[in-house]
Amino acid sequence: MRKDVNEFKHDLREQVDASHNPVVQLSSKAVDRVTSDSPMAAAIISMQKYDPEFDVEDLRDEAQEIFQEFFCNYLSGNKEYLDMVCGGTAGALCKA
Repeated sequence: MRKDVNEFKHDLREQVDASHNPVVQLSSKAVDRVTSDSPMAAAIISMQKYDPEFDVEDLRDEAQEIFQEFFCNYLSGNKEYLDMVCGGTAGALCKA
């Protein structure tokens, strides 16, 4: 489903960019200005330049899985796992 949404957004963006309607162009510029001024938007744009297929929703899902795995192991006291994934200062905090 996410692929379909991404394709729809891509197709819509192409149609908006190709539009000669001044209202559509002005609206598009306003949306671009609002969404490109935040640090998060700048980071996403940088990541998309590095990886054109980058999807912030995929990153969120992967980060959530990693956090859940780490947190469950932390709560269960799995020191072997914590030692494997933590190093340096983080490792010292995990052992505290």
